Amino acid sequence: MTQNPWDCILTGNNLLFDFRFLVNKINKYQNTEITLEYFVSRPHIDIKPIMIFANGGRFKGCHLVLNKSSNGALVPQWYKAKQYNAILNYIKEEAVAFCEFYHKAHKMICYDYNSRLDEYV
Repeated sequence: MTQNPWDCILTGNNLLFDFRFLVNKINKYQNTEITLEYFVSRPHIDIKPIMIFANGGRFKGCHLVLNKSSNGALVPQWYKAKQYNAILNYIKEEAVAFCEFYHKAHKMICYDYNSRLDEYV
């Protein structure tokens, strides 16, 4: 792994969820002992707080602003059942939804100061 934390800035939705998976898999397959702190302390951009604001400040249902069919709650079950295609399909849908939302939020925040985020979602 790179020593420079700025070489790769992880960007995503609810990254703590993903970081937990990464720590487990890296430790298992790389025979190392990194902790969750390794990822949390590195530069990263998590859009979950923006999604909460776009959802009227509510945590419940904030994943709906991404216009996805699910929130990823089934991923651990799919993994245990070795339903890897379901996980891959979910990841693809999440990536597209994330990019669309991130683009809209970036445009609003950086260029269109007088608009509201919920006008974009």
